[in-house]
Amino acid sequence: MALHLRMGARDVREALAKLDAGPSQSRLEELRSLETDPLSPLRFALADKYSPLLKELTTLIEDYLSLAARLEGVESAMVAKSVASWVFHTNKLEHVGTESLGDTEAIIASRLPSLSTKEEKAVMRTFSLLQGYSPTSFRAKQPSLFVSFDPLRIKTWHLKLVDSVDGHVGEFRQDGRFTTRLDGTQHFFPHHDIQEWSVQRLCQIVHSLLKSIPNQIQGHEARMGMCFALAAFAQYHFVSLHPFEDGNGRICRLLSKKLLEWVLPVPFPMFLDRNTYRKVLEEGDRASDAQTAPIPLFELLLDSAIAHFKFLLSAYGDLQPSDLVVATNLEQLQEVARKIGVGAGGPDNTAEAVPRAGLGSDLTQYPSSE
Repeated sequence: MALHLRMGARDVREALAKLDAGPSQSRLEELRSLETDPLSPLRFALADKYSPLLKELTTLIEDYLSLAARLEGVESAMVAKSVASWVFHTNKLEHVGTESLGDTEAIIASRLPSLSTKEEKAVMRTFSLLQGYSPTSFRAKQPSLFVSFDPLRIKTWHLKLVDSVDGHVGEFRQDGRFTTRLDGTQHFFPHHDIQEWSVQRLCQIVHSLLKSIPNQIQGHEARMGMCFALAAFAQYHFVSLHPFEDGNGRICRLLSKKLLEWVLPVPFPMFLDRNTYRKVLEEGDRASDAQTAPIPLFELLLDSAIAHFKFLLSAYGDLQPSDLVVATNLEQLQEVARKIGVGAGGPDNTAEAVPRAGLGSDLTQYPSSE
């Protein structure tokens, strides 16, 4: 009976594979200009209109580093808040994890030995993929050439990220996939037969671009713009391929996060609203060529980073050393929040309940994703 059921499942999968109506090519095959200009897919980031935003972000990061150096303990608190925010929002976009940022913070802080709920598992699976930043490397503004993407490593991340009950994990899909756009029309992702080659090609292009930036681009703001453009490029083209049955959004945001480690001291919640995220992806799909397709996503990433660093400086900038109590449990976190008057307003009261206290666990060093 068990053998019969397994064969039945295989038969269903094979039938679905034959019904794959996805295109036989991806937009990556449009990138012919790479042969003459290795950085051609990213040069849009050097446009004059982005210069004020890049200057603003540079100033915000300098203020962040100044605050971290001035007030002992505040950097750990800001890292903890940023990590939890990244985990919560990347999960929320895919309808997994907790209902509030505060709940995600509590789960990460407690490092629960036994994950009894699906929500707890989703939080810790995503958290486990975050890799620590090297403050020395970041402050020296050296590119993260240790970042290495290949299909096998991406499959390994997927295996860690997605619960096995959710589908076929750690392997690229073997059938067709489509999504319903905001306007109600259907969009078919590229055919499953080209996924392995396409992801390999994407990894090669990303690695080549990453190596080219420090060699060809001078000036910190210009390099930051190119790095954000690369993060948008990798994220857009990966999610456009949609190589896995599930978890593609979380994986593509992980790729972006790793690429941005070179220019940012902490991660930031890339997108707070699912429809806004979908809108910029669909806007990219309507672009005339593959090189301009990531631009809407690039602009949203840049805006989101600026908003997050403004939040950190606002929430932590006026603290005194006595405010930075290291709380060991959620009750203590809430008590500290009441003491310093946090949590009375904002878009997510639960999330704002502990922005200054820091979490009970030291999150300055992330778990390894290797």
